[in-house]
Amino acid sequence: MSESGRIKIKMEIALFFQANPGTWETARGIALRLGRQAEPIGEELERLVELGLLERVGKGEQAVFHYVRPYMSSDLGA
Repeated sequence: MSESGRIKIKMEIALFFQANPGTWETARGIALRLGRQAEPIGEELERLVELGLLERVGKGEQAVFHYVRPYMSSDLGA
């Protein structure tokens, strides 16, 4: 897949989690919601985990992904 294709998928995933911040879902579930194939979605989910935007809980096809809320200064008592 081209770099622009990977970027488009990452953007779709990011927008999905922005609209659904409390969602915990498998790669297959996210792919179904986005109308995409599971394999490229899974690859980009892993990249978003590496970037710290998402967290993965579990392994393999049963792994679920969720949005990681960024720390705000108010979270630190500032």
